Amino acid sequence: MNETLTVADVVRMGPCGLNGEDNGTHYTRSRIKRLWAGRERLTLMEVLDLDIPAEDRLWCVLQAVDPRTRVILACDFAGHVLPLFEAKRPDDRRPRAALETLQRWLDGEATDEELDATRAVWAAGPAAWAVGATAEAVWAAWVAGAAAWAAAGPAAWAAARATESEWQLARAREVLRSEP
Repeated sequence: MNETLTVADVVRMGPCGLNGEDNGTHYTRSRIKRLWAGRERLTLMEVLDLDIPAEDRLWCVLQAVDPRTRVILACDFAGHVLPLFEAKRPDDRRPRAALETLQRWLDGEATDEELDATRAVWAAGPAAWAVGATAEAVWAAWVAGAAAWAAAGPAAWAAARATESEWQLARAREVLRSEP
């Protein structure tokens, strides 16, 4: 995938802190320009290598890729931590059913209406972000992982967050390399 992003592209995406004070933790236009270090464009792979938190890199890339790639990554990210969720909540089949519907949608076997129905099941909770084909829903790829680790307990969450983010970055790199 040869997608590139300019500073203006990222500004249009509306990252956190865009209109706030530049204190080094938010993404103002001037901070984005510093991250681009005088370059006109960055590839998505270069964005994944920026020296910012992993979830911020993933957010930016997930905003920039096509909907199908977002769904692929959402399935991968959520599926990676699904066993943790199921270990804590073995009777709750909603995450597995949602992932199965997403996979069927990727394979052309589920309709957009089925995908919408799957999202509706999750509308009552934060996991809604994990089951959609739209950019804002699929950003939950990371959130889905967070929810599963949180279900495993606060100590597991604290210990695993960085490891999971690094796994997600590595998986995003693999998927981006394989997409045309």
